[in-house]
This record gives sequence, structure tokens and C-alpha cells, in this order.
Amino acid sequence: MEIFGYEKSEILYEYEEKLLELREATIHCTYDELENILSFMAYAKEEWIRLGETYGHVHYRDWDGSWKRRSYETPDLIITKGEASTSSDEVVVELEPTEDDSQIRVVPYDSSLDSIIYTHENAVHALCKNEMTRYNKAFKQHGYELDGAIYWNEFGDWRRAYSERIPYKDGYNCFFRVGVKKDGKYVSYDAGEETLLADTIYLSEISHDGEALNVRLYDEDENSLAEVFAGMLEIVKSLQ
Repeated sequence: MEIFGYEKSEILYEYEEKLLELREATIHCTYDELENILSFMAYAKEEWIRLGETYGHVHYRDWDGSWKRRSYETPDLIITKGEASTSSDEVVVELEPTEDDSQIRVVPYDSSLDSIIYTHENAVHALCKNEMTRYNKAFKQHGYELDGAIYWNEFGDWRRAYSERIPYKDGYNCFFRVGVKKDGKYVSYDAGEETLLADTIYLSEISHDGEALNVRLYDEDENSLAEVFAGMLEIVKSLQ
């Protein structure tokens, strides 16, 4: 591992990058910022796994939509790919998208994938929270608000959901559930019948396809999540 930094210019908009190799790096942050950094690291790992050899780098500034985007005034974290030798005992797992749906990756499940599932869920959960926070400003302008959280349950038991991770096994299911509230109560609307204004974003599942036990990882990005929240916002506007 190598750590690099760019010298900060004292004159805004007359910035000349000076790349420095660092012996130590100090991150001075709040607890909440540390939580965000850890989620960003999980996202970087997931992107590396997803993109494989095509992975280049990811920016914290691009990942965190709430971060100030004036690059000369705010710091940035960049995770780049270094070169490393692979020992003969090391197993590299690549998850390929299915042919019919590039948003879902399917691979036979075994316990060696547990850390990949964990990292994937954390990364997509962080994206969901960031996008929900971004859209919540628009909902509040209309007197509503978004409320969402990550849950786990087992197939066939939809009445029960857990806010804590459950064991990885056949029937495992992880999802992000988001709903619209007004005055602290969830909102329903008429869609031919009374329907709760909410949506479910699936993150992962473990289930049998015939005799094979597979894990499915549902890939989301800012664009796909924006479609979910924008659709809910249009319904809210129609209720005005």
C-alpha cells in the first residue's frame, strides 16, 4: 500500500497539483464523518469486486452527495487500484451479471462469499441513505418526508422483518424499505385500491434454483435509486 496526497494551494482557482508520497496521513473528522468514510471504503471494495480488472478509482466526493463539491475548498479521498501478487493458495471470486438482467449478479453460494455479501449490502445501503437524504428536501417542501431502513427476513415469513442481520442460509433476504410519511404517519394513496406509498429495494438473497443454492446481489446506483424516489415524489405532488 502506498499513500499519496496533493499539496493544498493557498490561492483558490490557481491550483497546481503537487503529488506527494506520504509516510503518514491523519484524518481529522467527526464520528458521523468516520461512519461515512467506513461506508465509502465498503463501497470502494464492492466496486472493485464488481468491476474487476476495469476498476480504476473512486472519489469520496462523488460518492457522498452531501459533501461540498468545490474541489479547491474541500478534501477528497481517492481509492485507486495497486498491483499485488496472488499466491497459489489465494482464491479470487468474480461475480458475473446474469444475461437477462445486468442489475443482478448470481453465483453459487458458499460461506466464502459471506464477506462479499456483507460488503455489498453495506455499500448499497449507504447509497440508499444518501439518495433518500437528497430527495427528502424535495418531499419536505410538500409537507411530507421519507423514512427508510435496512431489514432482513426469511422467504415465506413476510410478516416479520429484523433490523439486525440474520444468519446466511437458504431463504436469507436483505432489503431497504422506504415509505412516505406525513405528520408522523405513513401515507396511502388510491391506485385502484388503497396502497401504501412505499417501495422495497432488494439488496441480496440466498435461495435455491432447482438443486443449486445461489446468492443474488442486486446492484443499484444513483440513477436507479433516483427513479424510485422520483416516482414517489410524483405521486406526492399528485396528492396536493
